[in-house]
Amino acid sequence: MRAFEMKRTLLLSLLLLVLLAIAFVVWSLMTGNDHRTNDAYVNADYTLVAPKVSGYISHVQVQDNQQVKAGQLLATLDDRDYRVALESAEADLQVSQAKLLSSQAQLEQQQSVIDQQKASVAASEASAQYAGQSADRYNRLYKSGTVAADDQQKASSNQRSALAAVHQSQAALASAVKQVGVLQAAVRSAEADVAAAKASVDQARLNLSYTRITAPVDGMVGQRSVRTGAYVSAGTRLLAVVPPQQTYITANYLET
Repeated sequence: MRAFEMKRTLLLSLLLLVLLAIAFVVWSLMTGNDHRTNDAYVNADYTLVAPKVSGYISHVQVQDNQQVKAGQLLATLDDRDYRVALESAEADLQVSQAKLLSSQAQLEQQQSVIDQQKASVAASEASAQYAGQSADRYNRLYKSGTVAADDQQKASSNQRSALAAVHQSQAALASAVKQVGVLQAAVRSAEADVAAAKASVDQARLNLSYTRITAPVDGMVGQRSVRTGAYVSAGTRLLAVVPPQQTYITANYLET
């Protein structure tokens, strides 16, 4: 009986030691990595806002620490010069388009000129053929003594004049055909001018839109340096927008 009690006491002692060991391990795990610090600060990834064009700030619509939405107006530049530039570009475009229409009309009209010159060539060739036949007939009659020399010479002169008219009309036709190439080149040049003018209008309109400075993302305004009336160059930092999800804490920990 005494041996049984001693055995039970030994088992209880061993169990107590195991429980104490487990408690110590748990306590070590819970307190061994306890971190404390007095050197911590909030940091954030932010988006800088800068104008894409230069100008004077006419209005500032936001303050520091103000919440903004993407696309919300933050500030505006004086847009008068950019409006004038757009109007000038649009006027240049209208002039270029008018020149293109004129060049196209001249090219179309040239076909009518060519048709007229072809008709003139056909008429002069018919006249030359008739004059040649008359000259041949008067030559035969002159040789037979039927007509006077003056009549024969007049017929020959008419033939030469008719042939000269043929050459003249053929030259005019060739010139009219050649002019088509010149007019086609003028049309292509006018088309290029219109394309360049349209690009200038697009750029002027884009520059005008850049006078409205908007928030690139949702977030909070910070580091605001923009002031009404100040002149800013393209790329000058005006403020920052801090997205809330990009805020985090940086700390230097001391282990205890």
